[in-house]
Amino acid sequence: MAEVINTAAGLKSNGSNDTNTLVDGPNLPTPESRDVNNDLSNLSGDNLEVRAGKGDDIVHAGSGDDFIAAGRGSDTIKAGAGNDVVEAWNHSLNAGDEAGVNRDLSAARDKDLEALGEECVDDIVVAGAGDDYVEGGANNDIIYGDRGAGAEFGENLISDGDFETFDFGNTWGTNANAGDWSAEVGNIEIQEQLHGGVPAGGYGGDIASGHFLELDSHGANSNSTVSQTFTVDNDGIYQLDFSYAFRNKGGDSTTAPFTVQIMAGTEVLFEKSFQDIDGIDDDWDLFSEDIDLSSGEYSLKFIAEGAEDTFGALIDNVSLKQVLHNDVLIGDNGPDAANEGAAGDDLIRGGKGNDVIIGDNFESLSFNEGTGEFELAEPTTSVDLSVNSSAYNADGTVGTVDTGNASSGGTGYGVEGASESGVLAQIGFSYDSGTGEGASEVFSVSLDEHTMIAKVGIANLYLNEGDNGVDEAGHWAAYREGILVAEGDFIASDLADGNNNSGYLNIGPEETGFKAFDELQFTAVGPAFDKNGNANADSSDYYVTSVTTDGLTGDGTDILRGGRGDDVILGGDNAKGGTPVLDPDTGYYDVSNFRGTIDVTMEGTEAGFENSFGYFTKDSEGNVNAEVIWGDVKQHLPESENGNTFNLDLGHCDDCVDTLGFFIIPNGGNKGFESGDSIGIDLNTQQATSSNNSDHPFLLGVQDLIGNNGNLTLDVSGIGNFNPGTELGNQFWNDNPGGDGDFDDVVTTVEINEQPEQLFGGKGDDWLDGGDGIDHIKGGKGDDIIIGGGGADEIRGGKGNDTIAYDVEDTLVHGGKGFDVLVANDPNGVDIDMSKGSNINGFEAVIGGDSTNDKLTISLGKTFNQNHDLDGNKAKNDDQVAEFFALGIEDIDASHLQGFEYQAATSVTLDQDMQDKLGLDGTEMITAYSFTKGGKEVIIYTDASFDGNFIGVNEV
Repeated sequence: MAEVINTAAGLKSNGSNDTNTLVDGPNLPTPESRDVNNDLSNLSGDNLEVRAGKGDDIVHAGSGDDFIAAGRGSDTIKAGAGNDVVEAWNHSLNAGDEAGVNRDLSAARDKDLEALGEECVDDIVVAGAGDDYVEGGANNDIIYGDRGAGAEFGENLISDGDFETFDFGNTWGTNANAGDWSAEVGNIEIQEQLHGGVPAGGYGGDIASGHFLELDSHGANSNSTVSQTFTVDNDGIYQLDFSYAFRNKGGDSTTAPFTVQIMAGTEVLFEKSFQDIDGIDDDWDLFSEDIDLSSGEYSLKFIAEGAEDTFGALIDNVSLKQVLHNDVLIGDNGPDAANEGAAGDDLIRGGKGNDVIIGDNFESLSFNEGTGEFELAEPTTSVDLSVNSSAYNADGTVGTVDTGNASSGGTGYGVEGASESGVLAQIGFSYDSGTGEGASEVFSVSLDEHTMIAKVGIANLYLNEGDNGVDEAGHWAAYREGILVAEGDFIASDLADGNNNSGYLNIGPEETGFKAFDELQFTAVGPAFDKNGNANADSSDYYVTSVTTDGLTGDGTDILRGGRGDDVILGGDNAKGGTPVLDPDTGYYDVSNFRGTIDVTMEGTEAGFENSFGYFTKDSEGNVNAEVIWGDVKQHLPESENGNTFNLDLGHCDDCVDTLGFFIIPNGGNKGFESGDSIGIDLNTQQATSSNNSDHPFLLGVQDLIGNNGNLTLDVSGIGNFNPGTELGNQFWNDNPGGDGDFDDVVTTVEINEQPEQLFGGKGDDWLDGGDGIDHIKGGKGDDIIIGGGGADEIRGGKGNDTIAYDVEDTLVHGGKGFDVLVANDPNGVDIDMSKGSNINGFEAVIGGDSTNDKLTISLGKTFNQNHDLDGNKAKNDDQVAEFFALGIEDIDASHLQGFEYQAATSVTLDQDMQDKLGLDGTEMITAYSFTKGGKEVIIYTDASFDGNFIGVNEV
């Protein structure tokens, strides 16, 4: 995971010796030169500082650790290798990011230019290899983590990978150990030159040289297994490289096959086998593979598998290095040309590393040019704990928030109860006085769903509270839609600005891995401890005194794509999809904050006229464009072969449209107005002109249209003769003002389709969070966690074992091909319908939230047909079993049997892998309910009590 670290070490703006200013092109120190289009290139590899200025600049840097601030204009930046900081605007100046015309669109992929709109692109940033930090600024940017970049690596974790340490004295030899290499089977044979059968091709250069390993050594049991242990300190992607050759015995291809493995204990994490099938591979080859590794201890093994004839595979130049491509890519973070915090519609692609991809602003995070350090601003939004907190007793039941006098002064918030921990009002650990074991009360604080940092006041948490210097300890846990983000323990000495009992707990990107969170839970850490010589006399308890937060801001509608690593992808509030607002005095709609499409459907007409229907738009400069949608609405009624629908796209960046209106032209079909005509209209005189007609009056719609779930509905209460002749429609027109007033002459339906934000997982285990607004999210190949957030989202899992958060607003939720878990977290309860034909399917497990009103409806045939196990295998045949898990669900409706019959109920203990996947600790009482249909079996595992709420099953 990318970290908030100094990725541009040594960069200073004071002209110190470790800084080089990029001066190709105009003379940059002169202010005037910064206002022109600069072409700046320096591939020397020095650490560069670049401030390109106000023009449309092209910047190309090399392999150094660079700082690049492109400034205003539409810039193309290729940062090159190295750990770079790239600002497509200038954060320090905080100047508005004014778009120009990008002069090097070739830096972006054609399909990305098409997706964003070629003419809409402001800046293009290619961060390059290394751990980079990128801010796109305002407007519509394309950002690549490391497109086409050469790799940068950490240190080699394998010792003596070239086998030069162990020397037999200018000859070959065998031994049980050679440097840090050990022989688990047979002996290690080290060769020093080209003996008989050793391929010469490629030897003596970079591929292989000097000493090398042979796996089929000498003597009895000559096939060797040679291994080395190594330690991984940081989770990430590691590249395994080695050279190999086959020393075949003559043309016999069976003599030198081998396998390479990476093991974690007894578990095989990576395995690859090699064989010269035709016996003709007579040169050295290179092997390279990226492998995901977490921190821990591992072993690398080379295993001989051919005939034991002293002719075997040859190995040289073994290395395992971390791939350094962990980028932080932020789409916005800057004001627009008007110096306002406007967000752009960005397209961001991660690269090879574990990247953080944020579509909107994360204003709290910035890079200080003077110090060369990243800074995280103090949060400023105060949370009202009296309104936004809740409490749970130690047994999990709903508790009561209580208050008391905090040791730091002011009011402390906790949970009423747990007297044995000391103070009734504090967050305490409740325990059995005999054993000291128990559980803690829980104090929960609800936050905005885009929260990224929190500063929490803690009080009455004492150091040395118990005998032998035992400290009171608390525990925090951050959640997003009920899914754990991060957690940790703390004591008073861990708190900032504190003393022996109080201070501030800071929770931010370093602790959460840049994931947003919407809830913090605080508990006390057990067990009880001895005090004043008395056993189990006290336990930890404390107050929360304050919570201040900050998070993501902005409203861009972005396209965010993960890459090779384990990425964190955060959407945001794509508020540009807001419903158009009607001005009832003019009949115009304000669409200045709208990006999306509008569907218009012709529903019916009761008119004698051949009326025309159309729309107009007005841009920010006052220019009006109008088009006739239907020249004669009677030719476009439902079921007409001419069609009765029209789609208007207002999602393009260069529309600059701030006003939309609809109109009818009475009897326009008889006056020369035709479908698709671009016409001139005068909004003041309400006259329309076509190429076939002189001025003709038109009518604007001035009905009271009310936004309702993104669509428009008509308030007809003031229309006395309302008689549309159809139950459909939400726009009703009268072609004879002052006449019959029936408003049935043109009846249309207008539907608003907000433009969704798009998030795509990559190859790793990604965290995808759409945030507020409408999102379309697709998981990737890894085991992803997918959170739609607020809004009517469409969520589709990928190929891995995904966990997906369910929200009642979501319109479609599909699991993918793996073992997928649906997590519901709504305090009011949710009704999860997974029966046939519903919009929720493809899940193998459902986990309810804290509500006692969660309900699940399933169809057993559908459950069998879509089921996958943890290994991705799908139940298909009559002799297979489909397992489904329902935990924390109060009501389960299994009445959709689809031919299955209930058989039996059995208490079970789930294996550890399944417990880990479902977040269980093994203490839960799980019952397995079996249903069969011929040779097919569905087993429902649940912790629900069998008291009649398991609908469709008779109690056994």
